[in-house]
Amino acid sequence: YNFAHAAGKEDFELLGLGGSGQITGTVRGPIATPVVAAHISSRETMFNNVLLGAADIDLRYDGPRSLLTFDRALFSEGTGRLTLTGTIAFPDRGPSPRFDLVVDATNYPVDRAVKAAGLAFIVGPGHGTGRLLVTGTPDSGKTTFVNLTITRGEARLLLAGDVVWASGEG
Repeated sequence: YNFAHAAGKEDFELLGLGGSGQITGTVRGPIATPVVAAHISSRETMFNNVLLGAADIDLRYDGPRSLLTFDRALFSEGTGRLTLTGTIAFPDRGPSPRFDLVVDATNYPVDRAVKAAGLAFIVGPGHGTGRLLVTGTPDSGKTTFVNLTITRGEARLLLAGDVVWASGEG
């Protein structure tokens, strides 16, 4: 069933979430502006065609505000863990989507996380431990690296600081 079309949304992108598992929850209100609370548990979870591992996700969607809240989204792959909390807003006017997310990683494959997020930089293989704060829109925003350490073999790279982007070229 296509909830976006039923809600009258003509311009949307599919989330691209896949895997094998279970979704439980509630949907209340009109189909155009539902209020959803859901728990997702899955294996071989993929997002944007990138394998993220097992997932344990608690989320809410507030249709009247077009706000998706991740109370907690935990992805695990081997000994690696990636936890996501925060919100993604889909306003009817202005830039969309708008991110306000916190990402905590422990020994998680960095290249997969970067590719799943659709970020335009190459990290290569390695495992990351630390925190990222992501705010803004795809056209204008900021990622703050809070002592993120990327380890590849014996090499270590420590990232601390902000990466700011804005629309335009160059």
